[in-house]
Amino acid sequence: MSRSSSSMATVLVVLMVVSAGGLSPPCAAAAKEEKPVVVLPPAAAPGEAPSADAAAFVRSCCDTALQADRDGSSFCYDHLLPYAAFFEGNQVKVAEVAATILSTNLWVYACSLATY
Repeated sequence: MSRSSSSMATVLVVLMVVSAGGLSPPCAAAAKEEKPVVVLPPAAAPGEAPSADAAAFVRSCCDTALQADRDGSSFCYDHLLPYAAFFEGNQVKVAEVAATILSTNLWVYACSLATY
C-alpha cells in the first residue's frame, strides 16, 4: 500500500470516529446482544504526558484528516492522545485505535437505544 493510500485510510477512520457522536443508525436496535470484542492498547497513566514527538504525530494525523474542521481535529487529538506512545509513528496503529474507539462508541450508543 502506498503512503498516499495509507494516509487516506487514516483520514477515513479518523473522520468516522469524529462523526460517530452524531450517528443514529437505523439498524442499531436490531444489533446483536453480544458485546463486541475490542481492546484498546494501554493508555498513558492519568497526568502522564506522551513525548513531544508522539504528541506531534497524533496532532499531525488529526490535522491531516480534518483539515477544514478545527473542532473535529481537537476532538480527534483529545481522544487519541492517551494512546500516543503506542502508535510509534505508525498510521495503521492510529487507524486501529480510532476504529476501536468508534466501535466502542457505537456499541454504547446501540445499547442506549435498546433501553428505550
